[in-house]
Amino acid sequence: MSVPPGTAATGPWFNRPMLIERRPGPGGTLAIRRFEGSRPTIVALHGFGLHGAQFAPLAAVTGWAIDAPDLPGHGLTTIEPVDLDTTITALAAWIEDTGHRRVLGYSQGGRLALHLAWRRPDLVEALVVVSAGAGLEGEPLEMRREIDEAGASRIERDGVGAYLDGWLDDPVFGTTRLDEPSRTADRALRMENAASGLAAALGGLGQGALPKVPVEALACPILWIAGALDAGYVAIMATLAASRGDDLVIVPAVGHNVIAEAPAAIACAVAAWSPPHASGCLGPKR
Repeated sequence: MSVPPGTAATGPWFNRPMLIERRPGPGGTLAIRRFEGSRPTIVALHGFGLHGAQFAPLAAVTGWAIDAPDLPGHGLTTIEPVDLDTTITALAAWIEDTGHRRVLGYSQGGRLALHLAWRRPDLVEALVVVSAGAGLEGEPLEMRREIDEAGASRIERDGVGAYLDGWLDDPVFGTTRLDEPSRTADRALRMENAASGLAAALGGLGQGALPKVPVEALACPILWIAGALDAGYVAIMATLAASRGDDLVIVPAVGHNVIAEAPAAIACAVAAWSPPHASGCLGPKR
């Protein structure tokens, strides 16, 4: 499946109006950022170091209704402990209540979306995974756990700003291809997170903390999307897509942050996708 080159988000898209719902639960409050739209509601799970407002550019160019929770350790969500079991339990309880069954996940949110589909297949009818793999196992997992624990310690010691100084200038993972208003808005969004929360999310929900998902066992159709400049994830996602016979979209001229760099390309890819037994935006309207 081919899509046009990415069109980067511009500043005003980051200011798209949204509602914030706070859902209390046993482990704390789950905050959901809601973008109203005319299409079936999509559950969108953000990447590490962001929060649900990350999907403002996607909501702006698509007109989709998007419910984007702040994942534990991020934004306004207060759920603890910040680990996989607690996160999946909180997301599952919320999704059961809403009835939304179409899920999109980016980076860390993509891995969590795969875990949700694995643990609760009844809650995921169709899944779009952006810039994420199924996880690690064995020695690579142990090595990644050590890297994540060291990173969490640095964030707590040096603060969110120092972490962003390095991350956002990275040519693959950063925001160097965005215009200046968008870079400023993106950094401001990330600065709304607390260092203690991000440290907990990296230690409890990072790649080193999550077991590998057996994607061949997942029942839902999956669309995989990667930026062409993100060579590592292009290779990983190509292998995963081929193992299941899924569609893979590689967006030209963008890196890891496809949501901000190329929201129109994501919209195009989803619109062209025809998963089995589904139609329209990630499946049939209810």
